[in-house]
Amino acid sequence: MIKPYLIVLSFCFVIPLFGQINGISASKIGSFNARTLDPYVAEFEPNYGITHTKEQWDADGNLIPLYQSRDSVSIAGMLAFRVAYSFSHTFEVGAFLSSSSSNWAAKYNFLNKEKYALGLMAGVTLPFGSTVIDRNNRQASQVRNYGLGLIGTFDFNENASIDINIQIQDYFSSADGLNQSDRFFSIDYGHYINQQTILLAASFGYQHSSLQVGSQEVLTFSPGISFEMNPRYFIVANGSFSLIGKNSQKSNGFNVAWTITF
Repeated sequence: MIKPYLIVLSFCFVIPLFGQINGISASKIGSFNARTLDPYVAEFEPNYGITHTKEQWDADGNLIPLYQSRDSVSIAGMLAFRVAYSFSHTFEVGAFLSSSSSNWAAKYNFLNKEKYALGLMAGVTLPFGSTVIDRNNRQASQVRNYGLGLIGTFDFNENASIDINIQIQDYFSSADGLNQSDRFFSIDYGHYINQQTILLAASFGYQHSSLQVGSQEVLTFSPGISFEMNPRYFIVANGSFSLIGKNSQKSNGFNVAWTITF
């Protein structure tokens, strides 16, 4: 069985696809593993990512320039940190801190068999940083949200596994330009090579958001690789590429994460 604490979520901020629940121990790139960390084990993970955006899809799915000048491109970089701790074989909590928000999450593993496992996850995202808030007229970045999800994990053998997540996200209040609700689906496949020291992974993620008028969709592909030369320290790197969408930006990005277990 693949040890879940040797597999890490490489946080991808390129699009808001996986931002609604974070912090808890994860899977290969975009999904989560239904199993928790070993009891009383903690993880610490700094992440850095960069993304490029210069095009967007309209309501009909046609790709159009984001800016009037085709030479213009939006470049964003972000440093973030994740911590997680397991209280037992079934319950784990975690937090994810970035410059703009904090996410607090929990995972409950209610079914754990040799070849497969099922789990539940929940998280709350809170604005982070110093700002002035008008409680009667909040900006979109000042609205708290919550997410709920179901996790499925299947191990083909000791070298290959798949993780599937379904999540929903909603908001505690409304604001101009804020989605009404979001639905997420992601699937990760990983395969170990080189005596389980290198994990090759691929992830597909789909987001559907209900807007005040119409909807937003995006499908993203993320290939990645994990170097696990030390059982308690490893590095994950992945790319992220928006494939198709509606009313959403087309982004390409790269992310790297360093994970340490205690």
